[in-house]
Amino acid sequence: MVRKYSWTESTNLGNAAVDGVKEFLSSRAANTGWYPIKLVESVEDNQNFRKRDIDLLVIARVSGTLKTLSIEVKGDINDHTGNFFLETISDVKRRTPGAFLATTAKWYFYYFLRSKTT
Repeated sequence: MVRKYSWTESTNLGNAAVDGVKEFLSSRAANTGWYPIKLVESVEDNQNFRKRDIDLLVIARVSGTLKTLSIEVKGDINDHTGNFFLETISDVKRRTPGAFLATTAKWYFYYFLRSKTT
């Protein structure tokens, strides 16, 4: 049986995933294990970034220099399968590529909502 998703459900899931990644990026674990982060900003509602499939901009210290890092976020609720679903087709009828292929972001974060795992 194929499960159908509503646009609202998908949007809510995506928003929750972006919030979860923002929370992670603000955590001590991210700042000690990744790059020291100065600012995390959601740009998912900005049309200029939406066209490029970028959800977050992060200002971080990389090799002693402040850099802007772009991030695409994928949210998923099925963390029990052990699989990652990387969308390659967004809309079959319109032949639009999925976010994994369409994004111009430099980083791709996958977030499981139930376990809050990035």
